[in-house]
Amino acid sequence: MDMRENSLVSCCKGGSILKGDMALSDYTRLLREFRHLTSKRPDRYDLVDGFCHILEESGFFNNVWAVFTDRTGHPVEPYFHAGMGRRFQPMSQYLKKGFIPHCAQSALDSEKTVVLKKRSRECNYCPLEHVYESGSVLSRRLGNRSASKGWICATIMTGAEDEQLPLFRELVGLLVMTLDERSGDLPGLSYRETLLMSFLEDSGNALIEIDNRRHLSAVNKGALSLLGDQLNNYLGRPVEELIDTGQYGRFQQACFRVQNSLHPEELSISLKDWEGDLYRVSLELHPNRNADGQSIGLYGLIKNGPGGNPVVNALKESEQRFIDLFAKTSAGYQSLDEEGYFLEVNQQWLDLLGYRKEEVVGHWFGEFLAPSFRDAFRERFPIFKERGKIHSEFQMLRKDGEIRFIAFEGRIGYKEDGSFKQTHCLLSDITEQRESDRILRKNQEYFKCLFTLLNSGIAILEPLPECQDFIIRNMNPSGELIYQLSLVDIQGRLFSEVLPAMEAIGILDLIRKCCQTGRSQYLPLTEYSDGRISIHMECYVARLPSSEIMLIFDDRTAQVQMEKRIRESEKMEAIGHLAGGIAHDFNNILTGIIGYTELIGLKEDKDWEIRDYLDRIESAGSRAKKLVQQILSFSRQDLERREFFLLKPLLQEHLDFLRSVIPATVVIDADLADHVPPIEGDPSGIRDILLNLSSNASTAMNDRGTLRIALSLESFSRPFDGVTGRSSAGDYAVITVQDDGCGMSRDVSDHIFEPYFTTHDVGEGSGMGLPMVFGIIKNHKANIRVSSSPGEGSVFKLFFPLLEAGDKEAVIKEKPAEGRSEFILVVDDEQMNCTLYEGLLERLGYRVKSYLDSREALNWLLSKEESVDLVITDQTMPEMTGTEFSRQIRNELPELPVLICSGFSPEVNENNYAVFGASGYLGKPFEFTDLADQIRTLLD
Repeated sequence: MDMRENSLVSCCKGGSILKGDMALSDYTRLLREFRHLTSKRPDRYDLVDGFCHILEESGFFNNVWAVFTDRTGHPVEPYFHAGMGRRFQPMSQYLKKGFIPHCAQSALDSEKTVVLKKRSRECNYCPLEHVYESGSVLSRRLGNRSASKGWICATIMTGAEDEQLPLFRELVGLLVMTLDERSGDLPGLSYRETLLMSFLEDSGNALIEIDNRRHLSAVNKGALSLLGDQLNNYLGRPVEELIDTGQYGRFQQACFRVQNSLHPEELSISLKDWEGDLYRVSLELHPNRNADGQSIGLYGLIKNGPGGNPVVNALKESEQRFIDLFAKTSAGYQSLDEEGYFLEVNQQWLDLLGYRKEEVVGHWFGEFLAPSFRDAFRERFPIFKERGKIHSEFQMLRKDGEIRFIAFEGRIGYKEDGSFKQTHCLLSDITEQRESDRILRKNQEYFKCLFTLLNSGIAILEPLPECQDFIIRNMNPSGELIYQLSLVDIQGRLFSEVLPAMEAIGILDLIRKCCQTGRSQYLPLTEYSDGRISIHMECYVARLPSSEIMLIFDDRTAQVQMEKRIRESEKMEAIGHLAGGIAHDFNNILTGIIGYTELIGLKEDKDWEIRDYLDRIESAGSRAKKLVQQILSFSRQDLERREFFLLKPLLQEHLDFLRSVIPATVVIDADLADHVPPIEGDPSGIRDILLNLSSNASTAMNDRGTLRIALSLESFSRPFDGVTGRSSAGDYAVITVQDDGCGMSRDVSDHIFEPYFTTHDVGEGSGMGLPMVFGIIKNHKANIRVSSSPGEGSVFKLFFPLLEAGDKEAVIKEKPAEGRSEFILVVDDEQMNCTLYEGLLERLGYRVKSYLDSREALNWLLSKEESVDLVITDQTMPEMTGTEFSRQIRNELPELPVLICSGFSPEVNENNYAVFGASGYLGKPFEFTDLADQIRTLLD
């Protein structure tokens, strides 16, 4: 046990890290396992991998992983982990792209062990977030800040930091110390070898270090100078990647001999530079042993190869290859002198640019370049001569003036003394390639715009092995909006984790099927809900050439809601038409009942019993008339009188009335705002609404509770939805009727405005109250919203559009006088109605003639047998409707007034009768006085 281990055990005995149920034996066991691991003299990869498993198997730490970094700070493979299995795969992909998670970066920036108890925003998109959900994360740098080798992370149970943090710190400290020992400055070299290495470092020769697995573990500046800075990317990778394939077996044998002896060995071998070119060098291999004499690898000294400087030799070989290519290649070839003037070109070069050889040789290269590239050639040519290589692109001019994009691959040719001789360059025409690249970039921009601007959501998913799950790689803004997510938070995370309900509705199965078969899949309109969002969506799944999955999805929630509103509207419209048809026939019947009752009442020779019966018939007829008005009000086909009025006085009047009819056990709470502008409508209709809603509220509260009635102003900057449909933006007077009664379920509230739907027992309600409210609200171009939950009461809010006060004045009609023996023609296909008209009108002092057929009546009228002062006609008749009859009279007798009477007609009403040539309109059933007033108005 070394000094560091003794220190840790002493610390344990002292109690500074020994707490709770943890025993000294546990720490001793971990130290013993670590010592056993290091006694095997593993390389640094096996050392870190074994260390991770020791921590994981200790029972104190979970999810242990470690990563080495290169000199630039980027993660390098292999990655080490214990206790995570396949769950580490997303992090592997993350690290391969050069990303460093937040916990690791925190460790790299700190001198101490970092403890993360709470997740930061940066942790939301970490591939291991789901692994680290239940504990604190410990992370520490491997090495010091100036020579960091990487990091190591582990999790512990939250609350155990005080017990396990010191242990983690001390154990990782031992690991770092061991790693430092393995990367010392060439330990175990003899005095002669030390002098040799000093000489090599000073002379600028190249030195590489190789571990026992034949992996490149270190390089010096000389090696980087010869083979390029890209050599750093080979660190931790097999040396065979740097050696000519045909010579690797000989290299392996030499390594084996050197490692089993104390003598270095030299061999001639070809190494690759960063561009893949082979340099013939002399490689001297030296054993690398630790203090115990055990072999831990090799040192390779790259010296001058046979025949002089390896760089010059390699360039000469390169020059010879280019000369050979000059004779054999189909590409253009050119050679320039030290000033950039042509020495030689081949026929392919001449064919490429359309010149003759005598027009080229001896001329300056810049003359054949596009003007904008000549200065660039002046700058690059000296650099080319200094480096010995070039790869560049220029625009060159053909003889006919056409500009072509040309790619150059060049080498410098040297004389025997190593001085400049000439250039050797191969040319290839890449104009079409550049155009293809331009089109490709344009298409990429086009599809990038589509991806960004498309209203449909798009997600790009990368499948895990066997399509068990998918990693979210990208998502467009529309997708973020639909799912209410941010790409920053979900990128790199599992699809099933971000949207957990996708499995339940079958989307994940479709994605797997598409991934495995390559055939596109479609998911029809489906509701997705995961507790965070609830939408109706439609999905398409396709596999991209990259094997990634593209998920296209649309939010159809608004469409579903619109279709529901349309179905409801159509249903209510159909019910309205049915109600209107019933009301028409019923009105004809009521006209006879009420009319004949009033006619009998005009006779004076009746006893009190008959008069009482007549009063009862008239009362029943009035009730029936009111019921028909309710039906017509629901169907939006009643003809209410419109006027301008203020709501506050009407509500105050209604409150006074309510206090006399609502049980005293119901508390009425009123909150009526002042200065609410007037509305246009029928005050009696508003009273009916308030009475119905108040009565329902009292019943819902079992006549005990608080009824709240309020009047307020509300402004809407955009259209809003309600029970009657969509209302436009603007200012609205709002009447609120609220109770704290039993409330309603969603199923009940969806049907309360349908005729004859009631929650009352049989005989306790007609089911026409709220349908009447619906019709009146619709007829006022107003809207209504209902909110209710079982046990929480109900709130009805009525929205009436405001108008400017003073726009119109109410017209007060004057009652006419009785008849003056004027002659009236009555046309109605019901004999009962004709007889009724005759009895009523004759009582008023008029002369009357009636017809059941409108065509016969027209023929008689046009014969002018008698002078007629007024025509009264029904609307719905079999031969000729009232509007057609009125048009015929207007054409033949334009001065003769026509009064149309109808119980209900979708064609004519009190607002448009003049279009058909009529002079007036009266709705059935009517009061006797209403008919008398209308006749007198037309005749006067």
